[in-house]
Order: sequence, then C-alpha cells, then structure tokens
Amino acid sequence: MQSFTGLMALALAIVPRIFAAGPTDSYTDADPAQSGYLPNHNMDPAVVDSTEFGLLWSTKYNEKEQFYAKPLVYTPVAGGPQIVFIASSQNWIRTMNAKDGTPLNARQVHTPFLQAEIGCTDIPNTIGIIGTPVIDPATDIAYFFAKTYIPNFRTAGNTGVFNGVYYFHGVNVNTLEDVFPPVLIDGSQSDNAPAKYFVGGVILQRPALTQIGSVVYGGFGGHCDLFNYTGVVVGVDINQKKVVTNFAVESGPLAPQTNVWNQNGGGGEGGIWMSGMALATDGANRLFWVSGNGVGHENQGTPASGSSGCKTLGEAAVNLAVGDGGKLSLTDYFQPYDYQGMDGGDQDFGSGGVALLDPGTFKGTGVSRIAVTSGKNGKIYILNANNLGGYKLGPGQTDGIIQTIVTNKAVFGGVGSYPLEGGYMYSTPVGYPTYVYKLGFSGSGVPVFTQVGKTAENSAGRVGVGIPVITSFQGKEGTAILWMCDPDAGLRAWYAVPGSDGLLKRINIPQVNGLNKFQRPAFGDSRLYVTDATGTLYCLGSPVNLPLTCTSPVNFGSVALGMSATQTITCKANIPITRISSVTVGDAHFEVSLSDLPQGAVAKGATFTFPVTWDLTNTTVTNAQNASYGNTTPGVKSTALTLVTVNGVDGYSNKFPISLTGTEVSQKPFIAVAPSTIDYSGIVILDEDDIPTNSLPFTISNAGVAPLTILGYGYTDQELDDDPPFTNVSFAQKPYFLGEGFSSSNLPAVGTVIPGGQSISVDSTFAPTESLE
Repeated sequence: MQSFTGLMALALAIVPRIFAAGPTDSYTDADPAQSGYLPNHNMDPAVVDSTEFGLLWSTKYNEKEQFYAKPLVYTPVAGGPQIVFIASSQNWIRTMNAKDGTPLNARQVHTPFLQAEIGCTDIPNTIGIIGTPVIDPATDIAYFFAKTYIPNFRTAGNTGVFNGVYYFHGVNVNTLEDVFPPVLIDGSQSDNAPAKYFVGGVILQRPALTQIGSVVYGGFGGHCDLFNYTGVVVGVDINQKKVVTNFAVESGPLAPQTNVWNQNGGGGEGGIWMSGMALATDGANRLFWVSGNGVGHENQGTPASGSSGCKTLGEAAVNLAVGDGGKLSLTDYFQPYDYQGMDGGDQDFGSGGVALLDPGTFKGTGVSRIAVTSGKNGKIYILNANNLGGYKLGPGQTDGIIQTIVTNKAVFGGVGSYPLEGGYMYSTPVGYPTYVYKLGFSGSGVPVFTQVGKTAENSAGRVGVGIPVITSFQGKEGTAILWMCDPDAGLRAWYAVPGSDGLLKRINIPQVNGLNKFQRPAFGDSRLYVTDATGTLYCLGSPVNLPLTCTSPVNFGSVALGMSATQTITCKANIPITRISSVTVGDAHFEVSLSDLPQGAVAKGATFTFPVTWDLTNTTVTNAQNASYGNTTPGVKSTALTLVTVNGVDGYSNKFPISLTGTEVSQKPFIAVAPSTIDYSGIVILDEDDIPTNSLPFTISNAGVAPLTILGYGYTDQELDDDPPFTNVSFAQKPYFLGEGFSSSNLPAVGTVIPGGQSISVDSTFAPTESLE
C-alpha cells in the first residue's frame, strides 16, 4: 500500500450539544457510519423467532403515494411517546405514535414534481421528498430536501423541468411547522466549479441526509443520466439558514459547463445516489461517498495518488474534509483502474454507498479503519479509510487497496456489518443470496475477508433489493439478526452467524408485501418499520401485553467443553398468573426443570427465580456436523428458553421467550477452515493460449485456547466418508499444488503456530487444465 500524505483538514469547531433522543431512536438512516450495525433497539432473537413477534399495525396513505425516504423513529425533547416520522414522494410529511400508529400530524409542504416531465421511470408518478431526512436530537427539528416548482421561474408555465426547484426545510417534529422559511437551493454555485450552478429540475436528491455540527449535507445525482447535470454535495447551515457549500463531482476543463439545460451529459454527470444510503461520516469531520458514471476522464493511465486533486471524480469513492464553516474540500479518493470501461458499460459502483466498519474490530496491520463499497460491476472494494487508494497504485497498475472481492454479481445498496464474534460483512447482489464474509488476516496481519456463508434464499431478480442491517440484543454476542428488505419477498430475517453448514438459519416473521426499492428497516423500542411498494407503512414487533418481565439475555460467559455453568433467571409477574404450565429450551445442552418454577398461582408483582444449567460435561469436541445434539464446536452459542403461562387476565400473551447465550471453549487447539467449500464458479475457455483463472481466499483458524501448530498438508480427490488416501504436499515448493487445477501461493509453512482465537488467510487459485477439444 502506498503511504498517504495530504493536506490536513481544518477542524470544524462544533459547540457540544446535549442529545435528548431516546436510547432506541433511529433519527438518521441506520448509523452515521453506514456500517449497518444497530445494537440498541431491544431486538431479542428469542422474541423475534417466536409467535410473540407479529404485525402490530399498518396504514395505507394516499393513492400513488410512495415512500422512498425511510421512516425515522424519535422521542421528542418536548416529551411524549416515541413517534414515527415519514416523508413521501408527494411531499407529505406525517407523524404517528410509534407504538400503536395513532396519527398525530400531517402536512403537504409543496406540490410535488411530476415524473412525466422527465421521461425517467425510476421513481413513478411524483418526485417530492426522496432522500431520507435527518432529525436533530438536540432541537426536535427534522431536515429534508423537497422537489417542487416555482411557476414561471425560468420559463413560462406552472410546471416544466426548467421550473423544477429544490427547497431545504426544517420542521418541528411536534407540530410539523417550519422553523425557518424554506431555503431555495437553486442558483447556488459550486465551490470548486463556479460556472456550475444548481438547477433543481434536472437533478435528484436520493441519498439520506447527514448532519455534522450545524450543517446538513445532501448528495444529488441525475434522472437516468438525462439532461445537463453535475453530481454535487450541498451543505446547508441550519443556524445561518443558507447554503454554505456546494462541491461538484466533475470540474475542470474536461467537464465544462455548457448552460444548455437539456443537453444530456452537458454538466459532466458523476451523480451521487448510492441506492439511498447516506453520506457516511466517522465523526472526524469527514464525508465519504461514491459516484456514478462521469463524462470527464482526467486519469488516463498514469498512476495518481489519492491526494493528487483529481477534478473528474466520476466512478470514485471520495473522502471530503469538512472545514471551517462546513466548507467541503477533496482530501482523498479511489478510482478503479478500469473505471473508464465501467463508464462505457454503465457498470458504475455508485449504486452502492460507503460503509465505514467498526474500527474496534475491523482493523489490522497498517489499517485503523476500513471502508467498503460495491456496485453494478460485481466487485466489493475493501478500502483503507485513511488512504483510499488513488488510481492504479497497485501491483501492475491495478487497484492499490486492501482487497477486491470479485463476485460478478451486481449490488445496489452496499454492505452491512457485525463487529462481534470475530467480525462479519454481508452483501446482497440482485437475484442471489446474501453472502457472508468473515474478517481474517494475512500472515503479516493485513485484514482479509473470506466468504464463509450465505442465505438459502435468493433476493429478487430485479433492481430494488435493500441494504443488509444487523441488530443485536443489547450488544451481546449470540443475539445478532440479519434483516433484509426485498421488493418481491418483503421483509426477511436470519440469525446473522452461519452454521456449520455455511447457511444462515431463517427466522420466520410475519409476511408483508414486497417492499419499496432500496429499503432497510427503521427500528424503535422492540419494534421495526418498513414501507411497501403500495405506500403502506408496517410496524412489526413483540406484543405490548407480556405476562412477565424476566432477565434476558442470560449470558453464561465462557464454558469449557467438559464443564458446566449455572445462571439464575429472575422474573416478575406483570399480571396475575394462574400457573406456569411448561418450559421449553431450543438446545438440550441448556437444562431447566419445571419443578424449579412456581407450582401454583403467581400474584401480580410477585417475583420468582429459577436456575438454568449449560451442561457441556458429556460433549465431545468435534467438527463433524451433527455429531451430538446441537453444535459442540467452539464459539458463541445461543438459544431460546420459553415459559408458557396460563394467565388470570385476558389480552396478554401466554408465552415469554428468554435468550440464553454463551461461548463454548476448547482448552485444546481446534482447527477450523472456512468456507468448507470454495465455489470458483464456471470458467469458459475460449483460447488455449489464454486460459483464465479464478482466485478466492479461505481461512485457517484456531478456535481453541492452546496454540495450534501446523504439521503438514495433504489433498485427496475422493470422498472423505470413504477414509481415502491423501497426497502429502507438506514440503512442496511454491505455488503449492493442491490437486488437479488447484494451487496456493501462501500456505503457512509447516511448523507455523496459530495462537488461540487467531486465523490466517490463504489464497487459492483454480486454473483449468483441460485443453480445448
């Protein structure tokens, strides 16, 4: 990797603010870093994966009204219950009680722009508020951009593309009234290209909004790359109530401004849309985003550093510094070595946003923060957020980045992540499963991701698949749930860590209609909210009326195989309970007896306790699937314990699920290889003299406590169940031959010691050996 030196961004002075938001609120799209990991919403897998999780309410709104902006969930500073704030394509904004859906306020802020004006059908009927708003938790003010018209503004008539404009709004969520006059964005000039000015009719505000200090930022792209437009990032200062920055994606002599508004490509393009993901920020006064097709190509083959000041930033992942007064300036960028070919084939990776992964887990030698982006071109780019990679700085003038995962599968919407249990990343290509990648490391400690699992179910085979989101219950290991929004299948959920078979276990949740494009759920307190393609808002969650309040999750900590541990669960009756009729547990290694529970009636307000034992005394350490009940390989385990009650009051659930989690530990070394099967897909040979190959990584891990020493390697081309002979390749020369057509260039040397809990990433290559016949 090339070392990065650049201009140090001037720090933005931010007056400390007091955040009054509730601990389970979602007042932005996912998290500011766009990592997709949300630990704070009380989504207990024991409840979600039970009959206690259901559809609580749903509401349909106006005819042809749709919600591309995601719902926000917020507890006002002014007091009162948690609310849901939604904004629509018809420029309606609404609030309702998050618990029961009772309408609170509604208002149409403008006449919406008509889709029929532009000839692009990506968003049908009307175009109003499309990018997800952001709520300032210090002031109860929601901010958003709305598209509308000013009659006779640039041309005669009440409507027309050239009369289309954007306004920036700030409204009080308690009343939905404006807190200042709407700010007109049209006419604002770009800081880095003063000849370029904002024309709202030819541009689309698609990404979710991001607030840093007193400035709210929004990204803008085009309508099907029609008209004369330039992708821009606009920042509005909420105190000054005016545009304070406008950064153009394409500037300089290779992307001139023609001032002919309906000239396709005239402004250089380079739109920022990212399937609705927000501009990512890590709290260090930086904004990260990805652009689409651009017209100007400053980089023409000569390698360039990310600090070179490239002016044509189409097909680029970009880091902008937030300077004095909220001004934006280019700090760093990455442009793929083949970006011009991507432009020509509309294979831009601007269809997926940037995810900044948790730096506490996702780091390694020379890398303190990882950024991930992906797009239509079938590649996932793993970047160093502090040195994105420039242009052609890798070996042989390829990409100088941490890793490129080649999938040949188009992604719209980016990745999600889970920083616990070793660190996982999730990507959902159009028409394929959600693939799971686990963090590992090269021999020198550089982060490497390896595919270790997938869902059994495919996503919809059309554009609109959502963005992976992962929740955990109070940030505990063993409680992670992967959520996906699908335009055909609706909302889906899985346990987020793959099983020994490499598959994610499906969680059956209530069916909702096919969801609107590029959605991800918004979460409140044990509830979630999604919108479908017909404009219906759904609330799913656990019933309000639970008979008990019990300790959950119950964490047994680390328990060695061959040992046991006991935890005590405490419960309080919320209503009179006639009796507890039964208790069940999903994994028989967790033992509980009905005789330890109350044998008769339990009065309202009474408490009781009972023990649960995690018994691993009679288990055998093995990596054979289904060797004994449950999974007896080392690692984090979880299951649900369910109390069944006979209630003395109607209207309450008769089941109460409790999450049990813990970590199985092998005191001895325990080797694990992931994935168990490497799928290189098919390779088409068209020329005997130029046979393509395919390379994929795998990891060798020590899941035990004691150090693991590699003693040798062997391969077989026969079934393992038949106890076949192996060919010893322990002391072969590089590249290591692993069977007909398979090789590796970096198998750890014999005698390599892998400490407990550590792993090594290994490359593997498939090179077809059959000649053309």
